[in-house]
Amino acid sequence: MINAAQTSLVTWVVAWGIAAVALMFFFSRQGQATVGLKTLFILSYMLQYWFGTLIHVLPWYVTNDRYLTYLGMRECSWALLGFAIGALLIAPLFLSFFRFTWAQGKKFTPHPSLPMICVITGTLMYVFSPRLLENIPTIRNLSYLSWNFTVASVCLLSWQAYAQKNNKLFIGCLIFALFLPFFTTATMGFIGYGTQGTLVILAFASVFYRPRAVTFVGMLIAVFLGMSLFVTYLRDRDEIRGVVWTGQDMTVRIDKMMNMIVNFEFIDLQNQKHLQRIDSRINQNYLVGAAVNYLQNGREKFAEGETIVQSFFGFIPRILWPDKPITAGGSSQITQYTGIIFSTGTSIGMGPVMEFYINFGTPLVLIGFMLFGALIAFFDAAAKALLDQGDWAKFLLNFMLGLSFISPLGYFGEVVMICGASVFFYVVIIKLALPAFTKLKSQAKPQ
Repeated sequence: MINAAQTSLVTWVVAWGIAAVALMFFFSRQGQATVGLKTLFILSYMLQYWFGTLIHVLPWYVTNDRYLTYLGMRECSWALLGFAIGALLIAPLFLSFFRFTWAQGKKFTPHPSLPMICVITGTLMYVFSPRLLENIPTIRNLSYLSWNFTVASVCLLSWQAYAQKNNKLFIGCLIFALFLPFFTTATMGFIGYGTQGTLVILAFASVFYRPRAVTFVGMLIAVFLGMSLFVTYLRDRDEIRGVVWTGQDMTVRIDKMMNMIVNFEFIDLQNQKHLQRIDSRINQNYLVGAAVNYLQNGREKFAEGETIVQSFFGFIPRILWPDKPITAGGSSQITQYTGIIFSTGTSIGMGPVMEFYINFGTPLVLIGFMLFGALIAFFDAAAKALLDQGDWAKFLLNFMLGLSFISPLGYFGEVVMICGASVFFYVVIIKLALPAFTKLKSQAKPQ
């Protein structure tokens, strides 16, 4: 018999799913000022908070974690409500109150080679900077921080290809997007970075690609294959990481990846092993619920803004402040607020829902996501206007800033750090380095 917790969970899951789909439909309407950032936010949170929770409403799935998942789903619902308020109500008021240069309708002549050059530059930095710069504080992190830059550049390249009816290049961008999970798994041992990159590019392309029916069907197929890849990856994860993290030759890594593909498993919601794999890795609501339960029972005090205040130290590069006191983040902090002890070396992301909750409870979850919704909608509208005007450099900046706030498993400190990295790539790479090496003309000159 379905107990009370499961009955309530079904209600929250259905309500969240309907609200999420309705919001995505609204954001995708013709005439909306968007490059897909708002839709991407919902898709990302569905992946990490909703799909894993959906499994718990299946009567045949056996688990003892349903109550904690229910508590987490409630907080995730407040987060979605806050995001909707911020994106639909606060952002338009903010945009109408202030006058911005990108909203003045000027037209610019972009350099046609900029998207491809940025893609190549970002990819090279991601691949080679860990070894070349591993002993330099801050700079050694460029490999990971360059990921948003690379993905944003691929988005711009796909838009350029589609606008110029270059079907081969456009299809190439989509293939590149689908390849990203394999790429990050082979280079880092993590599939999450690549999956998020794929979502970014597909959400961006869905804004302008026609016909929409093809886009809708393609997204459904991508979700099915993506979840199938995920359960297959989790089956072979330890073996893959064993060769990646010990620095094995790329041929050995590719052999492991090929073995995973040859023995590919399509997701089966009747398969308990598949359900357990999904539940163990993308049911973020379980951790949120564990924190809610732990704090409500008085086993730990609320952080009262401590982790958020610490996050702003992230703006100061460690190369300038080697001993800066940053303690936010890590599995140890999740253990502090949930009581769950993780094995050594386990990488666990807290996520904004939990971080907002452990500071001031549900009120900050609602307010925090109102702020996130307003900022994402602002950068979404700005990026769209700049893309239409041809100011591609500033488009990349605003798009990357928007991506900074879409991190369902990150800490607020990572948001701050990625925002700073976005500005760094815009100023140092796009505005200074690329023009110096390639003699690109400034995009700041109107037609």
